[in-house]
Amino acid sequence: MNSAGKNEKKERLRIDTGAAKVQSSPNRGVIIQPLIGIIDDNREIKFGISQNDLKAILGKPFRVIIDNILNQTKEIRSSSEFIFEKKKLVNIDFFPNVDLFINNINLFETENVIEKLSEFDFPTKEWKNGYINFYNLGISMGGFGKRKIPEKKVIRIFSKERIQFYEFFLKV
Repeated sequence: MNSAGKNEKKERLRIDTGAAKVQSSPNRGVIIQPLIGIIDDNREIKFGISQNDLKAILGKPFRVIIDNILNQTKEIRSSSEFIFEKKKLVNIDFFPNVDLFINNINLFETENVIEKLSEFDFPTKEWKNGYINFYNLGISMGGFGKRKIPEKKVIRIFSKERIQFYEFFLKV
């Protein structure tokens, strides 16, 4: 890539990720705040909160799963899973049946969603595990490319502190 291409890449990331921090959605649904958390029905949920804090915001979860191997606690809520490590929210996984938005793009409903998100961040290539990551948006998408995954489609959102984990996750 020539130096003009490198400068264009840096400029696009700088402008778009700054502009993407808070946005509204034309429809009701969950809005992603890149690397920060989500807004769900005007309720802000940030990475790093405790299970008790989440319960105060969303109420009691449908189900709680404790994974002693991964040292995680998962709260199952509708078509999403809130994942805690060391008693702090680190990931939120979404499955179809959720209107999930970023920059007014409905991630599960938009055709060519990878191309649309590429206007705001540069994706990784699709790895053998079927996932594509957008590190500046804090999104990992499974099942949206050529490779299939058991869950069919899943979107995982994560905080800045989890980028290194997702870099490793792609290669597993």
